[in-house]
Parts: sequence; structure tokens; C-alpha cells
Amino acid sequence: MKKFIFFLIIFFSFFSKVYSKEVFLECFPTKGTAYKIDESKWIPFKSTQTGIYKLDDSKKKIYKFINNKLIKIGFSSTKWSKDTITFYDDFTEMDDTKVWGVLNRYTGELHIKEVNGPNSFSQKDLNISMSDQFWNCNKIDRKF
Repeated sequence: MKKFIFFLIIFFSFFSKVYSKEVFLECFPTKGTAYKIDESKWIPFKSTQTGIYKLDDSKKKIYKFINNKLIKIGFSSTKWSKDTITFYDDFTEMDDTKVWGVLNRYTGELHIKEVNGPNSFSQKDLNISMSDQFWNCNKIDRKF
């Protein structure tokens, strides 16, 4: 009996480390608003691009496909729960932007809020200081 229990312990410890649940999502923008600085008001705003994300459930990490590379996001803060995955990124050193996101694990809705500083692309080129966007995400097969 001791050998059987030892075998079970070894089996489960080996497969718990080897098993990696990776899910790929393709997210489509559905609606959103942005604060236009020169007009001093919120305007309808929806991204024109889809987003591809990789969720690594075993490591509790999120990646976004940017410029043909998977880039880890949520490095400032990431929380996984049964219903949602929340993340926060501070890109002020790179693009002067802060991003908060919540992914509903049941509905596939992704809600992203951004605050764009004066040196960000969004504020310099688009004259947008904040945005609030909603996306619908669907599970896809890995295509890359």
C-alpha cells in the first residue's frame, strides 16, 4: 500500500508541473468612449484593431500579441479569480500610459480603461487623455 501511495504522489506531482493550460483569445472591440482634450468631452471611440491574448492558467500570466511577439502584460498587478482576471500596467516609462483591465472568464467580455499622459501616443497624436473600451473575446486555436 505504501508503494501505491508513493506512486500516486510522484505521478500527481509530475503531472501537476508538466500540465500547462494555455488559452488563446481573439478580442474584438464592441464599444467605448474617449475623453477628447480639445473638445473637453467624452466621445464615442472604438479601437479599429483586434487583440490576441494568451492566458497561461498554470503560471497565472497574461500575454498580448504585439508586433508579432507575445508580450507579458499585467506585470504591475494581476489577480486571477474563478470569475475574472484583473490586471494593471504602468507604461509611464515607455508610453506615459496606465492601463486597467478586467476579463470576465465566463462571458469573454474584456473591459479596458486607459489614462494617457502628455507624452503618450494617444494624447500627442489623437488628443485623447482617457479611454474606456469594451471587447468581446473568443477562444481560438493557436495560429502562430
